[in-house]
Amino acid sequence: MTRSFLLLAGLLLVACGGSDGVSPNDSNRPDLCGNGVIDDGESCDDGNSDDQDACRNNCAAARCGDGVT
Repeated sequence: MTRSFLLLAGLLLVACGGSDGVSPNDSNRPDLCGNGVIDDGESCDDGNSDDQDACRNNCAAARCGDGVT
């Protein structure tokens, strides 16, 4: 049982791109988010630094309950 679990955990780790969970196309990369182009993993990218518009500075679409008014 334990050996099967470790094997499964190892496969998931490899499939997900590493232990930190950050892939090369992560929307939190400053060289991608904010460039005005919607890259892989981004909901939006308006290319500005206004965190109170429809596209947040982390390239996620603004939504009700996100803590920004």
